[in-house]
Amino acid sequence: DTVVVRLQTGRPMPSLHEAYNGFVPCQLLTLNPALTFAIHSRLKSSATCEDQVSASAASFGAGLVAKLAALSCTYPLIRGKVLLQASGGGNFGGIVRILTLVVAREGFSGLYRGLASQLVLSLLSSALMLTLKDGVLSAILFLSHRLIMLYVRLYMMKKARSQH
Repeated sequence: DTVVVRLQTGRPMPSLHEAYNGFVPCQLLTLNPALTFAIHSRLKSSATCEDQVSASAASFGAGLVAKLAALSCTYPLIRGKVLLQASGGGNFGGIVRILTLVVAREGFSGLYRGLASQLVLSLLSSALMLTLKDGVLSAILFLSHRLIMLYVRLYMMKKARSQH
């Protein structure tokens, strides 16, 4: 990420130490998909759907809300990581320091500067991915159930023939 940010901002390539600026926030950002899946699962389990179309719509809506919630929680870390990497870390000293400076200079809303474009990029793709995942899972469960039932029938038929 650091190299990409440097190329985009026109700054010189980082040293080995600078290349790892933003490593801790990057590790914290792994919470984003975990939050997304947890919220999606919780919202989806509270929905009662009677057909596949409404279940897909509920999954899509839950995916939108889940990604919005997860990104709202983790976006300040995303912004801080990018600022830290773009600066080389030397000007700021760490993620907590850079976020403190952002709040001091731009106010609390500065932590969320650029969130709208990030939401445009990720809301739809995340909701579609989660809906597709649910559809594929439903199909796999349906097919596995059918195969198990077929196997049980064949086993019972074979057992009945062997008893005669």
